[in-house]
Amino acid sequence: MKNQSKAIENNLGMPKAISIRDKDKAQMHSCMIKIDTGRPSVYFLQGIIYSSDFISDGEYSLSFRDIALADRYKLLRSLGHSHRKEGGGKAATAYEVATKAIAWGYVDDRPIPDGAKYDLWIAKKNPPAWVAKSVARLLLDVPDYQPVDQGETYALALALVEALQDLNLVEIVKLVPTEKKSFLTTELLSEAFESRKQ
Repeated sequence: MKNQSKAIENNLGMPKAISIRDKDKAQMHSCMIKIDTGRPSVYFLQGIIYSSDFISDGEYSLSFRDIALADRYKLLRSLGHSHRKEGGGKAATAYEVATKAIAWGYVDDRPIPDGAKYDLWIAKKNPPAWVAKSVARLLLDVPDYQPVDQGETYALALALVEALQDLNLVEIVKLVPTEKKSFLTTELLSEAFESRKQ
């Protein structure tokens, strides 16, 4: 076993420090990864890249879209936190997300999900695309909302441009409230616009 620690730069130009310990040289994609993000996290990967925190020096690299999709569950979690501050619960969050998604045409009319469904979406870290689109638009109207990290910021940008498919980049930028322009920058939205699913 061999330990390595080095500073690298990922494909988005953000410096990261990582330490890698090979678990088995014969198993090319099995290794323990620890990312220095200020909040240490350890991930065990076996052939599948599923964490937006996994950055390497070339063999593995995540695109903007990869990161955004991996972290879009954080958008729902943040909206839930906002509702709890106002006395609402998980069921209220799921209700608002679903009713708005139906009204905005992101999903066909369906039974409204409950708090258990909210928990499942968070636990699996893979809410449906219609949920992410609805949540992104709702978060624009939450005055004190701030993404928890870079991954959530990417998720917000991508979900927003995919939610507003009929608008061009300039029109989307104009919809961003002033207090959110510090993280939903024109540059970031442009990256999301190029990465969106057509």
